[in-house]
Amino acid sequence: MKLSFFTSHFTQVAATGYTAGGLVLLTSSVLAQSDIDSLDSSVVNAQSNPVEIDSLDSAIERVSNQSGAASIIEVEGLSGRIVAPEQLFQLNPQVFARSRGLANDTRISIRGSGIQRAFGDRGLTLLIDGIPANDADGSFYFRAIDPLTTNHVEVFAGANGLAHGGAQLGGAVNIVQKNGITDPGAKSQFEVGSNSTYRTHLSYGGERGLWDYFFGYSYAESDGYRERQGWDSQHITANAGYHWSDAAVTRFYLLHNESDGELTGSLSPSEFAADSSQAGANITDDADRDLTTFRIGQRTQLLTDGGKWSFYSNYQYLDFDHLINEGVFRFNRLIDYEAYDVQVGLRGSQQYQWAGVKHTVNTSLSANIGSNEERGFTGFVTPGNAAQDIVRDNRASNVQFYLENDSEVYKNHHFIVGAGYVSSYREVDIDAGDETGDSSGSLTDDGVIYRVGYLYKPTDDFQIFSNYSQSFESSPFAEVGVSLDPASGGALDPQIARTFEVGTRYANDWADFTLSLYRADVSDEFVDEEIATNFTTTTNLDTVHQGIEASLTIDISEVVSQLGGGSNGPKLYFDQSYQFNDFKIDEGLNDRNRLPGVSRQVYAGRIRLEDRDKRWSASLSADWLPEGYVVDNANTTESDGFVVWKLAAEVKLAQGVSFYAGVDNLFDEEYVTTVSINPSSDVFINPGDERTVYAGMKFAW
Repeated sequence: MKLSFFTSHFTQVAATGYTAGGLVLLTSSVLAQSDIDSLDSSVVNAQSNPVEIDSLDSAIERVSNQSGAASIIEVEGLSGRIVAPEQLFQLNPQVFARSRGLANDTRISIRGSGIQRAFGDRGLTLLIDGIPANDADGSFYFRAIDPLTTNHVEVFAGANGLAHGGAQLGGAVNIVQKNGITDPGAKSQFEVGSNSTYRTHLSYGGERGLWDYFFGYSYAESDGYRERQGWDSQHITANAGYHWSDAAVTRFYLLHNESDGELTGSLSPSEFAADSSQAGANITDDADRDLTTFRIGQRTQLLTDGGKWSFYSNYQYLDFDHLINEGVFRFNRLIDYEAYDVQVGLRGSQQYQWAGVKHTVNTSLSANIGSNEERGFTGFVTPGNAAQDIVRDNRASNVQFYLENDSEVYKNHHFIVGAGYVSSYREVDIDAGDETGDSSGSLTDDGVIYRVGYLYKPTDDFQIFSNYSQSFESSPFAEVGVSLDPASGGALDPQIARTFEVGTRYANDWADFTLSLYRADVSDEFVDEEIATNFTTTTNLDTVHQGIEASLTIDISEVVSQLGGGSNGPKLYFDQSYQFNDFKIDEGLNDRNRLPGVSRQVYAGRIRLEDRDKRWSASLSADWLPEGYVVDNANTTESDGFVVWKLAAEVKLAQGVSFYAGVDNLFDEEYVTTVSINPSSDVFINPGDERTVYAGMKFAW
């Protein structure tokens, strides 16, 4: 980590005129003038840590008021180690997440949105502490997330994401980091595992006067299961909150990630059967994928009488280097990609009374302006001929507004109606050093988003919900051709989905159950189609996404206790999650065929045994895909299903000291974790990891 890196980017932040620091000073002045201390203290005293909008208690409250599928993932409650982002979501019924073969690269999707992306992600809004982490064109990279500094994750599927800035089909996912209030004290962790895997983590949080603060550092490396699958990563996570009063806080954020990885290739079925650990034959020793991310920003939160509001500003830098060197006709492509984004936004909710009815208004306003530069080679080059340089300058902006009103029209009956507007701008300027010549173009997409919902709470334990919504997504740069000029075929129409959803939630002392059923009619979805041998491009196709999302957690020990059994033994839990993903093409040559890249059924189950005094815990988990993946739009090729088991345990050795160990892929199953989409050759398999063993120590003081 070089000082010059930080110096250069702080200089760039200052040069934009949109600096997080400058906006914070402006915010501070406004706070001082508005006399924050005069805010109603009676509201403050009614809640625990009320101004922290993204606290776990606040998240639970928000989920319970959604007229659609939403969930919370408590990271401390997960069993075993969390290395790859996909492991955060294994028991989540809304999120489909699978590793691409590199620990930090995860294909993540909600309801099939963005599922065909080869690298990077799109199709939903990723938030870090309530601040968008997507680039201005809609792309995002989950590598920036450090699971070891994550407190909890909030998932707002579909229409529930609108009030959080998620205008796409998938909705929004909010990664909430630890801070000095939620995680005080010092912690460290050291781990070793199979394939020369090592991890270490240090963090410290606390409070001093009007400030709270948190700092975390994580480092990990591994040789990987397969040839050319080695990787290493380091994360720095820091934040500090200044509490103007019991009802106002400004929190400053810094996030830095360095993640380097070798690139292993896809395999054919015969290669997979012979040796699933080999690298793809079309990958040379030069192929890799290296990513650097840097974020600095602030969020100011205010508590009003009956409301919570937040204002954020953020600067984000991404540097992505990707070298591919493959094939008989060598597809030499060196991508040197740098992106710069500035984001500002306002989000909040406010209760009010009108016409004898209790109302809550939720609003979200965000603006994201960014640019990126991609340097590399032009593509197909015959052996012996020099590659030509290409420079692609992209500029994008995304402005979004959404306003929603929740009216309790009758006792426990809530009617929700919301509407908003999205305006997206894309500009491409290509300077090519070969016969393709220069090209440029720009495009503005505008669209309406809306939602009509109903929520009924007959008891404190039971809810019924439904909603109908429209989402809007303009194409990211990776989905367009060499030009945004519609006449050249480079422009894509925006993807618009109209989704109907119905479901229920139930929770009491011994069970927690969720169920949602949905159908989305998607106009002009961004779908990959093969136009040459093992070469795809993205086009617009109408599709249908429909499915089931369900989860069930049972406290078996509590059931036994209520039936008259003993109540002094260990706690026993049974956790289950299920997805049914029926995603189909709805026009053209492949009408009614399945969309590639996602399994129709996904089941995850876990048995947990825990000591009531938290002295030890053990778990056995299963990840089961009864069906594999279809590989092409014609549905001529499909991978096999699989089930992978995981065993984990942890024991407290002394106050603040614990030992943990586990085995992933307990029975050493050879399985296909993801597939390359639409290849005309039979090289499409990305194998999952072999059996891996790990052990580590945790310290807290």
